[in-house]
Amino acid sequence: MKKYPRTYHFLFSPEVQSDDKVLSLKDLGNFISEEYVILEKMDGQNNCFKDGKLYARSHQLPTKHEWDTYLSNLCYSKDLNPNYDYFFENLYAIHSIEYTNLSTYIFLINIHDKTTGEILSWDEVEAEGRRLNIKTPKVIFRGTVKSMVEYKKLMENQIRFESSEGGKCEGFIARPVKRFYLKDFTKKVGKYVRKGHVQTDVHWRHNWKKAKLKLSVCFNPLYGLSNEEIASLVATIVPAKDEEG
Repeated sequence: MKKYPRTYHFLFSPEVQSDDKVLSLKDLGNFISEEYVILEKMDGQNNCFKDGKLYARSHQLPTKHEWDTYLSNLCYSKDLNPNYDYFFENLYAIHSIEYTNLSTYIFLINIHDKTTGEILSWDEVEAEGRRLNIKTPKVIFRGTVKSMVEYKKLMENQIRFESSEGGKCEGFIARPVKRFYLKDFTKKVGKYVRKGHVQTDVHWRHNWKKAKLKLSVCFNPLYGLSNEEIASLVATIVPAKDEEG
């Protein structure tokens, strides 16, 4: 894989830029009558950790930007599966949306199984996120939809609410619940972006700012630790009970 596949817009997505791609009428048929999840789309940078290195969207060279250091250190501290390419949304730097109740800098958004060429099922992605203690995006719908009109209504109703992380909601991603082949990504994954999402022509990198986590996270000494790491830490603090006691 040379880079994370491009996600095409739905025909009814309010914010489609001149260089954006739109799903064809033929491909829209893939979204009907198959079980899908609709996820909140987070406003961050796409990163991939594979083969022991962290990359931005392009996988030509590992990324060494200051805003990627946190994610890089996080990945090296975790027991990641070497057969997987892990894809994240990195919110360490503020992009267009400044979240007001940010619970984490990192969201696990997809996993590619290099042994099969498949994107893992959403249940598998969530399970791996729980194992690693890395958050996944909020699910706003799971089920089967019979028409694009239903998709449009679902997303239009949800975009009125603020993000699960506080502030404006950028939009939504729809993907199959079950596994699917990477080569079919552009035909089976779609996005909906709210009108007026991009407010400036100045790229966020030119004068980047670190995002602020909510206070309850900042003062949590266990933030970022996996369940196994927490259990190991507790074991060093709490003495084991005497077997005879």
